[in-house]
Amino acid sequence: LAAQLLAYPVTDVGGGFFLRRGGVSDAGGLLALKWDDVIDSLDEPDGNVVTYSSPNFAGASFSALWGEDDIWNAGIGYHRTFDQTLQIAAALAVNENQQGEAEGLIDHRTISGSVSILHLASGLSLTVAGGQRTYLRSVALADGREGRPDEPHFYYSKVGWQGAVVPAGMTAVYAEFGQFSDFLGADADAGKLQGLDGFGAGEACNSSGSACFVSRSEAQVWGAGVVQEFDEANVKLYLSYRHFDAAIDVSNAPGGQAISQPLTALETLMTGMLIEF
Repeated sequence: LAAQLLAYPVTDVGGGFFLRRGGVSDAGGLLALKWDDVIDSLDEPDGNVVTYSSPNFAGASFSALWGEDDIWNAGIGYHRTFDQTLQIAAALAVNENQQGEAEGLIDHRTISGSVSILHLASGLSLTVAGGQRTYLRSVALADGREGRPDEPHFYYSKVGWQGAVVPAGMTAVYAEFGQFSDFLGADADAGKLQGLDGFGAGEACNSSGSACFVSRSEAQVWGAGVVQEFDEANVKLYLSYRHFDAAIDVSNAPGGQAISQPLTALETLMTGMLIEF
């Protein structure tokens, strides 16, 4: 679908910017957290792997990969057009990464999937996606005790329309929304906690009353965009807008909760050109 050019994954746009405390406009308001600390699309593992992709059976296919001692992924996909009226593309995958320490990660298993439906006659489309990660072992939490962070999960949806607005090629417009939960967990170190409840450097986890744990992290992304194709030149022009919001709660005990400082929303505007050779 033409609108897929911009609308996913969310972390490609804005993920590298730092979060900022609300009401603080100078450099002192910047946190040690980036937006991709609280937003992630749970992509499959990559590296030096062996892969297999099956032939297509009535629109269905199977794929698997293994490598890096030890990561693996298995998934099923489905892509089919019905009576030149309805086009469906769907996928469901499970992956596991047991070499997390080498990458600075916790060993984990992830399940994710998506479905896209395009009504060819009207040009209307709908995409929904989601995923959840489960950690396979305990790690040192922010205060040194052992435990497992909360399971991060997300869902994402996009509605769109595409049609022949101008003779040059197809025009696509879309609107999107995503919800991301618990990607920043109780294993977040003191450096990342700095500033979330107003304390300064070295004060996190420094006393019985100071915040030491992330008890909840939530982020939302919504936006809209347009893609214009130019068939003769194999060019796509695009323009997208996104709005990011986040809320992070901190606590001085596992399972406890204290409201953190408000965070400033982020807005991004991106435009560019994709040339196909």
